[in-house]
Amino acid sequence: MWGIRLLVIASILYDIAYAKKVAEKVEKVIKPIPPSLSKRNDIQPRMLAPGYYSQECNAHKACPEKKYCHLFLCVHCLKENVACTQNGQCCEGQCTYGRCKAGVSEGQPGTFCDRHEDCAGEGKAACCVREPAINPHISICKPPLAENMVCGPINFFRNVYVGAQVQKACGPCKQALICKQVGLFGIHEICMKEDDKK
Repeated sequence: MWGIRLLVIASILYDIAYAKKVAEKVEKVIKPIPPSLSKRNDIQPRMLAPGYYSQECNAHKACPEKKYCHLFLCVHCLKENVACTQNGQCCEGQCTYGRCKAGVSEGQPGTFCDRHEDCAGEGKAACCVREPAINPHISICKPPLAENMVCGPINFFRNVYVGAQVQKACGPCKQALICKQVGLFGIHEICMKEDDKK
């Protein structure tokens, strides 16, 4: 019985000694990079422990120009036509349908939004909807579908929740059009005028 206890205690002491040796070796290997050798000499992340760095940026601490905050680190902004997932990542223009585009302003189709009112589509008729293929957590402005465009069987104009309230329904078809099932062999829905009986 005592032999097993001594063996367990010896094993724990060995593990502690080994961990101290590893920590000493890591401290010797990891040395701060002098600012003259660093490629990122404007901001120097401080290592708190191996693999853990101090925050360069957060909601209260912005990044320098031509950089954006990603996982609390300032990274270079994205050039035109590079894939993006949120506002503020592009060097010029806006993130539009998941790509950086120059000459695009907020509220145009494909840009990120919080409410239908944020979208400045034709006649303020664009909808603020979720598009999981671009970003499943942030909504984008999407123009309603015109006459004779396919609107189903799957409706991609999902409801958006702001706080605890559901926004009024928007889309999938433009005003005065409804999504109607057509055809005989299968489910196919298109935007049509309500009085059409095709």
